[in-house]
Amino acid sequence: MRFRYLRDPLFLFCLALYFVNRWALKPLSPHPFFHSYFNDLICIPFWVPIMLFALRKLRLRKHDRVPESLEILVPLIIWSLVFELLLPRVDPFAGVAFADHLDILCYALGAVVASAFWAVWYPKTAERAQATGDSLPQARGGTALLGALIALGLVCASRAADAPPAGLADVLEPIRAKYRQPALAAAVVLKGRVVALDAVGVRKVGSDVAATRDDQFHIGSCTKAMTATLVGLLVEQGKLKWETTLAEALPDLAGAMHPDFRSVTIRQLLCHRGGVHPNLPEGKSWADAVQGSTPREQRAHFARAHLTQPPAYRPGTKYQYANAGYGIVGAVLERITDTPFETLMRTMLFEPLGMASAGFGAMGTPGKVEQPWQHRVDAKGEVHAIEPGPRSDNPDPLGPGGKVHCSLADWAKFAIEHLPTSPRSARLLKPETLKELHSPPEGGAYAPGWFVTERPWGGGRVFMHAGSNTMNYAVVWVAPLRDFAVLVATNQGNGGADKAVDEVAGTLVRRFLKQ
Repeated sequence: MRFRYLRDPLFLFCLALYFVNRWALKPLSPHPFFHSYFNDLICIPFWVPIMLFALRKLRLRKHDRVPESLEILVPLIIWSLVFELLLPRVDPFAGVAFADHLDILCYALGAVVASAFWAVWYPKTAERAQATGDSLPQARGGTALLGALIALGLVCASRAADAPPAGLADVLEPIRAKYRQPALAAAVVLKGRVVALDAVGVRKVGSDVAATRDDQFHIGSCTKAMTATLVGLLVEQGKLKWETTLAEALPDLAGAMHPDFRSVTIRQLLCHRGGVHPNLPEGKSWADAVQGSTPREQRAHFARAHLTQPPAYRPGTKYQYANAGYGIVGAVLERITDTPFETLMRTMLFEPLGMASAGFGAMGTPGKVEQPWQHRVDAKGEVHAIEPGPRSDNPDPLGPGGKVHCSLADWAKFAIEHLPTSPRSARLLKPETLKELHSPPEGGAYAPGWFVTERPWGGGRVFMHAGSNTMNYAVVWVAPLRDFAVLVATNQGNGGADKAVDEVAGTLVRRFLKQ
């Protein structure tokens, strides 16, 4: 039997599958498999018949036998090299082509299935029956082909996984200039890895020291998601529960605590429903509320100052954003673990995720420009660089709610932890813990550490947070159903900083999700 080329049943089946995926499966299901890998599986059985048909028409193929091993293996190699190794490294394709070792494995699996199908569908006996006396050999070397495919997959997978992230200067620089930001940085996560990463501008206004993709940026209240994640880790260890009350967590303070605060839970504080005033206790100054020689002592005093006075509203009855609530959570974690909050974050979150650049407070060293300086625009429109130092950030009691800085690449490692559909995600958290962290209370829109909303580009539910200590601005969007995240930061807190990071995030969503 002659090979049927564009009338081959497997080719026609794959063609139908492509349109089913394009018009039915993708719109109905946001699962990354249909958006990222389904077409990769049907790639080789779809393109090989087209390629062989073209070669036959050009008289470069001298027979009509079923595809042989090399006729399957060569397209597989070429496709893998071009789309997974070469294009991701070459502008302008680097912005739309991403190396992914699972893509190569899908190509290989499709090739194995195609080889086996054609060997069965076009049996040797049928070929002999149509021959003029000579036996027409069918595809041979199935075992060798399978071995070659596996070897190719392993080699290319290791190379593809090492492909560097694409640059983003073409997106960042025009927006940075438009909003007059000192520096602007962004990272894009797709299918469990950073596929794009860049920074433009200068570390300090008035200097010519360029920002780099490895520089640290202050993420402000985006710290809250990290603190909530730390709580989740401690819940998994049995150190506390989501429903642990303040009276249970702070027994030494329970007697002096206002009665309305005693039954407030850790979950309520993380969801901004704990009745806490936004920053300072009513009628108190920072000097009154912050006392002590260490951040831990200051947070303990800060928690006492808040919890011994009446709440701002009846706890549990409404949402009111409160940085102070996360400061109190920090004091709780220090009390139950007998460990400073900063140490807990480093040992339980930053180090396991490989976030070597992560720290607390202003970036850099006083008098040096080895990291981005913070900036603020005054009423006259003049930009002022803020020298790093212990007083150039939020007070330490608010650290659990807004004092982390890190590189965009390291921040992306944390975002990946919140992408449960990614097969390459680091797994610090159990699925049930992720579910708790991503679930707001009934009728609410703020889960522990995350605003929760719906976006069509995210396939449904997405998580986001913005953060600023008034001298920097950052935003993160995480779309678990699309295995996607975008993170953007600038080292200026006002003067259009919020518009700049939002415009970058929107542009990158459109580029990488092809919206």
